Amino acid sequence: TYLWLRNQMLECERLLLAENFDLRIYDILAIGNPILRSWLAREMQSWGLSVTTDQVYLGLGAMDCINKVLCGLSQVYREQDVSEFAILFPEPGFAVPEWQARSYGYRLHHIHTLPENHFKLTASELDEALANDPSIRIIYLTVTNNPTTFAYSPEELNALHAVLRKHRDKGREVLILADLAYIGTGKPEEDRARMASFTPVDVLQHYIFVSSFSKTCTLTGERFGWVTTGHAPLAAAIAPGWSNSMASLPAEWQLRFMAYMHLMHERPWLGEKLRSFYRLRRQRFIAQLQAIDQKKHLFEHIFIDDDATVYNWSELRPGEDAFSLFEKTGIAGVPGSGFGYTDNYVRFSIGVIPVPEVHLTIS
Repeated sequence: TYLWLRNQMLECERLLLAENFDLRIYDILAIGNPILRSWLAREMQSWGLSVTTDQVYLGLGAMDCINKVLCGLSQVYREQDVSEFAILFPEPGFAVPEWQARSYGYRLHHIHTLPENHFKLTASELDEALANDPSIRIIYLTVTNNPTTFAYSPEELNALHAVLRKHRDKGREVLILADLAYIGTGKPEEDRARMASFTPVDVLQHYIFVSSFSKTCTLTGERFGWVTTGHAPLAAAIAPGWSNSMASLPAEWQLRFMAYMHLMHERPWLGEKLRSFYRLRRQRFIAQLQAIDQKKHLFEHIFIDDDATVYNWSELRPGEDAFSLFEKTGIAGVPGSGFGYTDNYVRFSIGVIPVPEVHLTIS
């Protein structure tokens, strides 16, 4: 496979040179080569999103993409003489974008989501937050959530869109930074239904999507990411987030990115194999936690996921935390406070070490 990838990289470089694009010289815009971006635009079009190559920018993984978007938007707001701009983060959630936003001068607005809502932002919570905080300009939304493993349904997404539409009709502009890192780890038909909720033009043009091959293709070290902006003028406006951060994206990295895209297209069965692998890992791990709990009584609630992501999110019994859990079981997890929540919750990664089969029914 590695030799195949190397040969594909050579072919991709020839293809670029034939289009007079030389990766070995400065690309001052630093958004990536147009052929790869056109391929990724087609990927997004396959979800039903009406976007073009000009609306797709490359990044060194999802975290770099989010950082560049927040950088670009902060410059947009300053040029508009906006004195205060806030970003809404539902919690629990991935914490790194919060640190990135703070470094660019955003004020953070947190919403503590509830277990009965599967830790998802509801339409009423969003409506109340927008009504009470006129500085909110961006909502960070992980469509399939890390750490909770729960995913927004099309109905829940459409309810959020209705709230945003109501506020737009009153002259309020709010953008959604949608993290799609785990779209592709769940059931394809359910992911397609979620993505279909973004296709109406009046919804799409207010979205910025961040995508990555890290989880969907288990390529965490390769750092293959991209941003898709739903409105072409907005893509142009945030471009300084790229040109101000690097003089050019790495040449070999772009070629390897292109080669891996060829690999995934030529061997589509790899995607289903990875989804099945993740499902097996999650189910075995949950069964293992249930077996441990029968003996040690550590958990208040072992949550069953929405058949997506590479994690498990569970609630511990009073008096337990991630450290006592590790002491008693040898299983390491991340405390809920690492995701802006409470430490009676813990997130586990399903990892790659084999989990023994446990004959329990997951309920």
